[in-house]
This record gives sequence, C-alpha cells and structure tokens, in this order.
Amino acid sequence: MKQNPPNARFWVYPRCGSPVKLTLRPDQELTVYYTWSHEEGWSAEGYTWSHEGDHLREEHFTDGCDCDGRLSTTTIRTCRLARLVEIEPYCETSLDYTVMSELEAAWEGVRWPDWQRQPFPGSYRRDYTAEAAGY
Repeated sequence: MKQNPPNARFWVYPRCGSPVKLTLRPDQELTVYYTWSHEEGWSAEGYTWSHEGDHLREEHFTDGCDCDGRLSTTTIRTCRLARLVEIEPYCETSLDYTVMSELEAAWEGVRWPDWQRQPFPGSYRRDYTAEAAGY
C-alpha cells in the first residue's frame, strides 16, 4: 500500500513583522505577494511555497523600479520534509530570517527549514537598465 506524503508544517518570515507557521498538503501551493510605492517608484515582493512530495520549494521574488531603473530577482530554495525544523533562529545559515536581537525572546521555539538555494536557472537577477545598455 502506497503512503501519501505527510502534510508539511514549517515556519516562514515573509517580512511581515513576525514568524508565521504554515501547513501545506501534498501538491498544495501558497503565494503571498505585496506591492508598495515610494519616493523613487515602486517595489514588489512575494513568496510561493509548494509541497512537492518529499520536499518543499520556496520561490522568493522581488521586482521594482527606482531612479536606477527596473530590477527583478527570483531565488529558489528547497528543503526536504525531514529537515523542516532544523535551524535555530539567529544562526549564520538562516540569514533570510534575521531580525533585531531584542525580538529574539518572541521567537523562542521557532525552528526554520534547512533551505538549500538552487542555482541558475532557478535563481536569477534581471537588470532591465543593464540589458537596454547592452550588458
């Protein structure tokens, strides 16, 4: 009898001020996306998390335009289900989840997934101004 993969429960910090615990069922996907304007233009950021059987996939994307032109980035990371609660907050390998040290007590007990960054073509950076200049 074939067993279905388990649900994935994991912590994320999508730049909203505090950690959030998510649960994804097998083959489920969740996207969070927000935009804002500022004195030089606009910015956008988002995350997509997907449960892909034996691992999770996280896609972090940014986009924006300021006085230097438009710049977009995408970073893809994966984590095996067995490694969803591996990393303590504030350690060197959890750089994406760094917050001010005075908030550390509020994060007690939070353990982050052991995300592994995926190389190009999954992760990339696109500078529209540099492209227009022929770089």
